[in-house]
Amino acid sequence: MKRVFVCANIVIDLLCERYPWFPKVLRIFSMGDLGQIELFCSSLSLGTASYIMETRKLSTQDIFDGIALLCKMCTPTTVNKSVVKNALVSGYDGAEVRIKNNIASRVAHVAHQPA
Repeated sequence: MKRVFVCANIVIDLLCERYPWFPKVLRIFSMGDLGQIELFCSSLSLGTASYIMETRKLSTQDIFDGIALLCKMCTPTTVNKSVVKNALVSGYDGAEVRIKNNIASRVAHVAHQPA
C-alpha cells in the first residue's frame, strides 16, 4: 500500500475546510479512509492545526473532535533529535521544509500544499 505523508497545510485544509484546496484534500483523506493509501503526518502538525483552528474561533470541543478524527485517519510521526539533526544537513531550503522532508522520507511519499 502506498504511504503518503501530509504536511501541516494539508491537515489545516482538511480541519478548517480551507478553499480552494479542501475538495482535493478531502479526496486524499477519503482514499486513506477507504484503505487505498496509508496516511502519515508530523506530530507538530497537530499543534499547528489546533492553533489555526483557535484563530478561526472554533470551539475547544470542535478542535478536539477534529484532532481525534485526524488521528483515526492519519498516523502522527515523531519529531526527535535525530530528525532535526539530519534535517540540518539536508539540501532543502528552509528549516520547516528540511524537517518535513526528513520525517516524510522515513515513512512515505510527500503530499504538500504551499503555505
